[in-house]
Amino acid sequence: MRMLAGLVLPLLLAGCGLFEREGDGAGECDDDADQDSDGLFDCDDPDCAGAAVCSLVVESDADTDADTDADTDADTDTDTDTDTDTDTDTDTDTDGCEVRIEETDPVNGSIDAYYRGDLVVKLSDRDPTARIEADFPGTSSLSPDHETLTYTLAAPLAPSTAYTADIVTCAGTATLAFTTSELGASPSPDVPAAGSTYVFELSSGRVLEPVGVGAVLSSYINHDLMVTVTAVDRDRFDARVGLAVEGSSPAEQDLAVDTLDFRGLAVARDGYFEAGPSAATFEVMGAPMNVDDVTFGGTFAPDGSYVGYATLAGTFDTRPLSPLLDDSGDEGAICDLAVSFGASCIPCAADGEPYCMAVVIDQLVGTEERVRPLDEVTGADNVVCATATAALPLGWVGLLLAARRTRRRGAAPR
Repeated sequence: MRMLAGLVLPLLLAGCGLFEREGDGAGECDDDADQDSDGLFDCDDPDCAGAAVCSLVVESDADTDADTDADTDADTDTDTDTDTDTDTDTDTDTDGCEVRIEETDPVNGSIDAYYRGDLVVKLSDRDPTARIEADFPGTSSLSPDHETLTYTLAAPLAPSTAYTADIVTCAGTATLAFTTSELGASPSPDVPAAGSTYVFELSSGRVLEPVGVGAVLSSYINHDLMVTVTAVDRDRFDARVGLAVEGSSPAEQDLAVDTLDFRGLAVARDGYFEAGPSAATFEVMGAPMNVDDVTFGGTFAPDGSYVGYATLAGTFDTRPLSPLLDDSGDEGAICDLAVSFGASCIPCAADGEPYCMAVVIDQLVGTEERVRPLDEVTGADNVVCATATAALPLGWVGLLLAARRTRRRGAAPR
């Protein structure tokens, strides 16, 4: 079965390390090894371009005096920590600290950072003292394992503007510098335009959930997403979503895949829009599949030529797909497999049973293309049989659209 291969192979291959890339594991960009055997080591390998160790410089803030305090100040001077050292931090001195900054989002020095994107920093090891300090409003938080820092924005940043933030760890302070892209500037009055179609290369998106298998899943995404603006009314628009024929260029609608319609999407002054959350039920292999908390959003470029940083998300019921892995009737087959790779299922909204899985794909970019607008396609038209596809294994769009995939005899553009 194509769906079985598309669902299981990415996970199994990930476990075997067949898709290993330089930098996809902690510390691989400064270990003097060539993980992907391409002849390039550490920071010389383009796969390490986003690694913080290849771009950020940590400046130690160890005290300049000769004391051995832990900055509580237990030294022999008479102050009550009004010593004359020049730092103002609350560190415990850097002796023995081996924490490194492995990765940052945005990448240090980037000029196309998203104005609505939170700052995320991954550390090489636990550091309960780590934090992010910035002169723009936000809140620094640390993951439960003390290895991931997040600076949650209190408000969107300004477009086309330079910013800096300090990443403070026990090893010292590193300055993250970035510039936001043009996204966030007010779009032209004619954006979006009715009839315009945007094509999103799904394989270039970042799979946030399920956790742990995003890089492998992305390598199996082989269809583009198409979105047509079907109507515009002042600051609201309707959109139709479908898939393109695999490998088609320019993009051509796959008429064997049902379309989805979103109506009344509001466009903010900064070009941002978001649809949902909503819920739907589709048929998979003759059984209903519930999809909850469906959202789709992004930001129109000022001239409407593209949609940046789009996000697709939803929670789907895995039970209708379980027979593809286990014909014994075990409803939790897919969830059991997911757990072995670090992902997990959650209670389904419909009945509270723990068989649903959240999927989130973000950082998608859709370019406006001069192609035929999407036709509406529904499963009631010339259905021969319902099948599944490996277009987006475990991905919301693939499961949402491909689960409704239908083969039609003599299907042709209308």
